[in-house]
Amino acid sequence: MKSKRLYYINRVSEYVMQTPSLGLKIEEIAASIGVTKKTLYNYFDSKQQLLECVLDSYLKAHVERIRKRCSESSSPIAALVQLGRLVCAMHKGYKAHPAVCLGVVDEEVASRIFSDRRAGIQQLVAIIFRR
Repeated sequence: MKSKRLYYINRVSEYVMQTPSLGLKIEEIAASIGVTKKTLYNYFDSKQQLLECVLDSYLKAHVERIRKRCSESSSPIAALVQLGRLVCAMHKGYKAHPAVCLGVVDEEVASRIFSDRRAGIQQLVAIIFRR
């Protein structure tokens, strides 16, 4: 069941990023990925929860890209400079995410999700300093 849930999160994420100007109705989201509204509600309690998961998935992927890019840096200083740039981009990116811009995911909830992902970045900083 977890893999299906991740599959739907990924598919909905693609749809949301490709069509950021629409009203994000659950019926349209379901139709765009080839399932029914009921199917989505079997995996998510609400449209809000689905889009929060989409935002969280977006931020997790961003943290992984940051981790990969920093690990490729030639020195701890270069990694920290890279980290700073990428975290700034991540912060701007989450604020510009369609689910946040359209107000579907409340700004306070989005901020909490971003804070949760920040822990992964803090772990990365600790790893960089141990190099």
